[in-house]
Amino acid sequence: MPVGVTSLLWHESNFMIQHTVHTPYMVGESHFYSTEIDGDLVLFDTGPASSHARAYLKSQIDLRRLKYLFITHGHVDHCGLAAYIAQNSTAEILVPGKTPKKCSITNCALPISINS
Repeated sequence: MPVGVTSLLWHESNFMIQHTVHTPYMVGESHFYSTEIDGDLVLFDTGPASSHARAYLKSQIDLRRLKYLFITHGHVDHCGLAAYIAQNSTAEILVPGKTPKKCSITNCALPISINS
């Protein structure tokens, strides 16, 4: 699938949209996912902290509607835009209890409330 093209994944009664962006890292492409749960926009991960990923995120996700951001773990290709989202939305940002308060590689601080 070409980078940037979204696909729909079916999860129970909701569509989960897969978003794909290039990263500047050896991992290559990064995926993050969005869906609506009870009418609330929810995002799983963010993609890397790059201008390309930020532009893609802005074009695909209405940050004014974003209710929750779940960070699955602290790798920069998964949490790189968490600070940007915190500054540009009112979303609650949640991460697993054992995730460090900083992303790996770029050491960017996560604006989070840690929940187990």
